[in-house]
Amino acid sequence: MPLDQIWGLVISLFAVIFSGLATLFAWHQARSSSQSLSLNVFTKALDLLAEDNVRETRKYIYDNFDPAYELKDEAEGKLVKFYINDGKSIKQEQRRVKEMGDKCEKRRKFEELAVRFDRVGMMFFELNLSKEFREAYLRWMCIPICETWNRLAPHIYLERKEKKRVNYVRYFEKLAYSAFSIYKEMKADAKLVCLNEKCTIDF
Repeated sequence: MPLDQIWGLVISLFAVIFSGLATLFAWHQARSSSQSLSLNVFTKALDLLAEDNVRETRKYIYDNFDPAYELKDEAEGKLVKFYINDGKSIKQEQRRVKEMGDKCEKRRKFEELAVRFDRVGMMFFELNLSKEFREAYLRWMCIPICETWNRLAPHIYLERKEKKRVNYVRYFEKLAYSAFSIYKEMKADAKLVCLNEKCTIDF
């Protein structure tokens, strides 16, 4: 074989090896970047829900807001339609729920916590996070996510319908729907309030 052909083969071989190494390096960098991003988001998401004032707000919500399926009709309330998912079936229910005043303490606490969970949901769904991180986070936080959602969902329904805030905290809603299967594993009698009959949301 002529020398120039041998050199051509050697150069081609080196090009293939170099290309493979470059691809491997890029994959490693992307994986490291994804892991770093997941860790940063995990830390930020925990901070958003673990600050002392947020814990106090969550306790206030638990003390002052009942899960939707335990509510009694309010005589002067607005009609709220929702669905209850118990993991086996999805049933429609409705209650008359009293609207909160625009400047009352109850509304301030409601807004504070709903928006916090919505920010967590935005990071969870919009950032390039690993599947392992998503599952680990839901296992860590599924109970407060779902139990807070169950209490706030009727009021979120009213915000969207009565105040025309049609996209209000939709990331929080999607986060609760995503967390329910793990929540159900941890708590056999768990239920989830849904604002549509499929208990899913796309946007």
